[in-house]
Amino acid sequence: KCDGLVRIPMRQETRSLNVAISAGMVIGEAMRQTDYQTQASLF
Repeated sequence: KCDGLVRIPMRQETRSLNVAISAGMVIGEAMRQTDYQTQASLF
């Protein structure tokens, strides 16, 4: 049984997104909406 449903709007010409891309989009949007800030540096 599912606890919730997430819908990702797509353009008509896009058939589907794989689960890794979808998860990244959802996590990125959640971070954006909570004003997530990181101090990590890539260098």
